[in-house]
Amino acid sequence: MGVLACLPLGLPSAYSVLLGGLIFIVPHYYFKRWTLRFHGTHVTEVVRCFYWAEIGKFLLTAALFAAAFIGFPAVNVTALFVMYIAAIGLNVLYLYRFYG
Repeated sequence: MGVLACLPLGLPSAYSVLLGGLIFIVPHYYFKRWTLRFHGTHVTEVVRCFYWAEIGKFLLTAALFAAAFIGFPAVNVTALFVMYIAAIGLNVLYLYRFYG
């Protein structure tokens, strides 16, 4: 929806919003897949998985931001960061609404 809302602002803004959303979603999906792959194992293995998943999520986020800035020279930085921060905010609101 954010991409469609930004189309009147121009194509660079629209794909910047798309990239901002993907930069949020892809590392979180990686984290989920990495932490949930061991089910019923020892607690130290679970803690180690969470640790490595968090490191991987951080590095993947940094790499995706770098790829967005290097691979798309016409990226709208404001739209990219606004979408990324909005996705974080929506995630927090979702957690608060359903678990808080």
